[in-house]
Amino acid sequence: MHNCKIIRSSLTDLALDEIQPQLKTQLLAELKDCSACHEEFASIRNALRVSRQALRSTLPAESFWSGYHDRLINRIENYAPLTPRVPWRSRIWLAVRKLSTASVRVPVPVGAAALVLLLGALSFFAWHSRRPVIAPPALLDDDPQDPNQS
Repeated sequence: MHNCKIIRSSLTDLALDEIQPQLKTQLLAELKDCSACHEEFASIRNALRVSRQALRSTLPAESFWSGYHDRLINRIENYAPLTPRVPWRSRIWLAVRKLSTASVRVPVPVGAAALVLLLGALSFFAWHSRRPVIAPPALLDDDPQDPNQS
C-alpha cells in the first residue's frame, strides 16, 4: 500500500543518492505509481541542481588558489589601519561628547535618593555661605537733617 507521507520523507535522501540500492529501486517504483510523489521528487531534484550550479558559480577559478597564500601574506605584512589618526584635542572632545550622551540605567529609588541628597547638599551650602547684610556706615550715623530725630 502506497503512503505518500513515508515516501516524501525519503525523497531528499533519494535525490542526494544517500540511500541503499535496494530501497532506491523500491522508491523509484513507488514514484512511477504516484504522480504527486513524482512531482515532489522532480522539484527536489531541480532545487538541488540549481543550488549546485549556484555553488559552482561562486567558487573562484583554479588560478585564484595558486597565488592566494602569497597575496594573503603580502596583505598582512602591509596592513594599514582603516581609521586615520585623530589629533588629541579631537579625541578629548569626542570622549567628553560620548560621556555626556551616555546613558546609565539607575533604579528609580536610587536616582531619587541621589537627587534629594544633591539638592540637600546644595541648599545646605547655599544657606551657610550667606553672610549677613550689614548696612553701610553712613546709614548708621545720625543724620542732622532728618526731621524724625529729636
